[in-house]
Amino acid sequence: MHRLSRARLRSSLCAARHRVRYCGQGLCAARLDDGGDPHRIDAGERTRLPRANRHARRGAMSAPRVAVVTGGSAGIGRSVAEVLVREGWRVVGCARRLDAAEELLGAGITLEQCDVADALSVASLVETVRNRHGAVAALVNCAGIVLPRKNFVETSDADMEQLFAVNVFGTLRVTRALLPLMSDGGTIVNLSSTLASRPRPGSALYAATKGAIERFSTALATEVASRQIRVHVVAPALVRSRIWLEAGMSGEAYDALLASRGKDFPLGRAGEPEDVSELIAFLVSSKANWMTGTAIQVDGGAMLR
Repeated sequence: MHRLSRARLRSSLCAARHRVRYCGQGLCAARLDDGGDPHRIDAGERTRLPRANRHARRGAMSAPRVAVVTGGSAGIGRSVAEVLVREGWRVVGCARRLDAAEELLGAGITLEQCDVADALSVASLVETVRNRHGAVAALVNCAGIVLPRKNFVETSDADMEQLFAVNVFGTLRVTRALLPLMSDGGTIVNLSSTLASRPRPGSALYAATKGAIERFSTALATEVASRQIRVHVVAPALVRSRIWLEAGMSGEAYDALLASRGKDFPLGRAGEPEDVSELIAFLVSSKANWMTGTAIQVDGGAMLR
């Protein structure tokens, strides 16, 4: 690294075309025309960018980033959509049923009907995103299902196919289709479950789908790192959502489950969607630029027991 004087920097800026970016240790200016090494300017040296560059950077910062959130009509996916809009993102929410999320429609959010288990439906979603937005900065795969718990020997081929079609192949299909539209420096967050690492009786099939997602995410992170695309897994424990109700559990039984299991967590309660969505908002932000391949458990301290 060479420390530049103010005069030398001014001369370089006038003599050649530059790319300017900010990094954690100060302002970095990299020469594009002569292949020169990047030079760091210590934060203590007060340097003004040319006016044109300042305006260009301001415009780039104000342009809304686009995030695609699957399973965006309820539960964690819905909360993710709401938090990202609050943080200044433009969100494309995807769900099998749009009637459950009509109140989400508004500034910053569009809803698209999409069944991630259906290849044609995913292709239609991608075409819509391409035509309306062109590029995607974040993909959050929240779409998933559960089935009533049963021991593995009691499960059927139909159970296996249904769970894997949505939880595994759905995530892989959407990710593969949207990666060509993802901007360099983008982020992918895939939802797993603590059951992938700490399974309970009756969860073998579901745990298998989430374990597959975790291994896929780790491998994908190595493939896309050259584009500065980051891949993360977020693995919640029991979080309040409609997923068990959609699996056939009654409201009373579900409330009882939340109350009884909540006592098992050191923090004394089951999770809320916001407990997970706030973390995801951090992971897709520039504050997590040096993180990839992570699997983060959000479990109320369950791992302590």
